Amino acid sequence: MIDRYTRPEMKEIWTDDGRYARWLEVELAVCEVQAERGMVPRDALDTIRAKACLLYTSPSPRDQRPNLVCR
Repeated sequence: MIDRYTRPEMKEIWTDDGRYARWLEVELAVCEVQAERGMVPRDALDTIRAKACLLYTSPSPRDQRPNLVCR
């Protein structure tokens, strides 16, 4: 994105962190629907929501993509 044409809010959407955060939101939404349908226990959904976060856990310093991990 070209900085001079981009608002900070829009720029954040297209960063790697922004993209991974939205992927996490989608994954959590899928878990919620699965819990509503009885495919995932409700208490498991609560645990997933409480512990899911994005951490940079790549073993290689060159590869800094975040991995979805549970604390």
